[in-house]
Amino acid sequence: MTSANRGQVMVLDPSGYLETEAIGLAPRIGDLHGRTVGLLDDGLAHAEALLDSVGALLQERYGVAKVIKRQKPNLSLPSPAALLAEMKANVDFMVVGVGG
Repeated sequence: MTSANRGQVMVLDPSGYLETEAIGLAPRIGDLHGRTVGLLDDGLAHAEALLDSVGALLQERYGVAKVIKRQKPNLSLPSPAALLAEMKANVDFMVVGVGG
């Protein structure tokens, strides 16, 4: 290293360039009473227990009428389009549980 390079670090990123699209947040639901919540378990340890507690809390405190639970078939891959389409068609909002 020459004296001109001292104190400098060069970081190389081998991942290439990633193009992203800016998207907005989903519209918020004002009142949860009578609504249906979808609980999506990512498949990691403890996610199911966490989501069960969240579902019960939403029903007890906020009057959620129905809870639909599903689990991703593979935790290392994105949720299948069919699973997301099913949830979109049948729930008013979703909670995704990330275990660990």
